[in-house]
Amino acid sequence: MSKTIQVAPGVHQVPLGFVNAYLIETDGELSIFDAGFAVDRDDIAAAIREIGYEPSDLKRVVMSHNHVDHSDGAIGLRELTGARLLLSKLDGDQAAKGLAGHSEMNVKEGFEELVASQMTDPEFAAKMGGFGPPPTPITAFEVDAHLEPGSAVEGLGDSLVIAAPGHCKGQVAVLLKRDGGILLTGDAAVNFGFIGIAPVAEDLALAQESFEALAQHDFEVACFGHGEALISGASASFKAAVEA
Repeated sequence: MSKTIQVAPGVHQVPLGFVNAYLIETDGELSIFDAGFAVDRDDIAAAIREIGYEPSDLKRVVMSHNHVDHSDGAIGLRELTGARLLLSKLDGDQAAKGLAGHSEMNVKEGFEELVASQMTDPEFAAKMGGFGPPPTPITAFEVDAHLEPGSAVEGLGDSLVIAAPGHCKGQVAVLLKRDGGILLTGDAAVNFGFIGIAPVAEDLALAQESFEALAQHDFEVACFGHGEALISGASASFKAAVEA
């Protein structure tokens, strides 16, 4: 079974159950956006080989935010590949303290059953293991560089870090300014049969503001932390969701 789905030239979705990572090729260098859980390391290594690289070719792990389904795998990937770890300062400071997330999560009204079904999913429960709700105790780790909103991401060419707080205080999205625009949303947006904010967030109102801000950018492709990528007309879909 294939470990990857090419969603744009040089951008490969790596489905890891209910969460996605993305391998990104830029001028011959390989990066990954989000790290999954520690138990996903072998699947990520297999995905790297599937697109013609070796794990040692991975140069950096760019994390949208520090929740365990997106950052728990970071330490293992650095040990396996020597890759640099990149995270926003807010979330990087939490990681250094041995914490993931900043405060308890709130459920969006009307989505209680969806969230409950996800929480009781056997795969989700197995991967979450002993992890509790945010702020979640984790093995502390230091990042190698911070993702600064308004700046480019090292190694990703013409790109833009966009502050996208709400789901997580230090969350960022990344816009790759190539091939019509490729937006890597993290959990600032989801595709659960609808395009919108994640149904759980530290601050739901702020999450909606961040989603609406993302919709102001132009991009052809949207790559979600949860759900299938949109491979055409993505920013129009975001704008339609805002206006609905």
